Amino acid sequence: MNIIVSSNEMHRVKKAMGDMAIPATIPYDFQIFGNRGLVAAERKRMPQDLIASVQDGRLARECAAMRQDTEYRVLLCEGRCHYTEGGHLKVGGVDSRWTRTAIRNLLRSVRYVEGVDVEFTENIPDTVAALVELHNYFDQPQHTSIRTRARIESDWPYPTYQERYIYWLQGLPSISIGRARMIASVYAILAEVVAAA
Repeated sequence: MNIIVSSNEMHRVKKAMGDMAIPATIPYDFQIFGNRGLVAAERKRMPQDLIASVQDGRLARECAAMRQDTEYRVLLCEGRCHYTEGGHLKVGGVDSRWTRTAIRNLLRSVRYVEGVDVEFTENIPDTVAALVELHNYFDQPQHTSIRTRARIESDWPYPTYQERYIYWLQGLPSISIGRARMIASVYAILAEVVAAA
């Protein structure tokens, strides 16, 4: 697995990535090549780097570059924000004009206006882990984790035992309808499958 890393990215991040890091000049921090396409990722330390990048225009340029180059875009917000009781952001121990609502709206703009997803990490090792997870996620040909299974199809008012049995078998990992039917033809009841395992 290789991940392209901007030459501007901190040495500590490159070091944490080890051999998977390939330095290059890119307009954002990371490029990941997955089977489903190119993924761009930008890392911002919270809150100082995020706020500074908004104020100097970097974040807008990085979002535009990610939109231009890739179909999949992620902003990795590393670290946590701390707020006063009144909801003002503390930056370097000093209260700022930024509020909790302003930070949330900023991240909403990144997500909904700029089209860049937002993920949160704790520190550099967690950011590297998130990059590896992104690579693995976009290497998979399809994702079905939030899809539900279709209901049992039956020619009868209520599904037969055989139909329920085949449906149950399909719920096991890597069992297609064809494989479920084959198993049901060899093992007539669930107890036989359990005994054979």
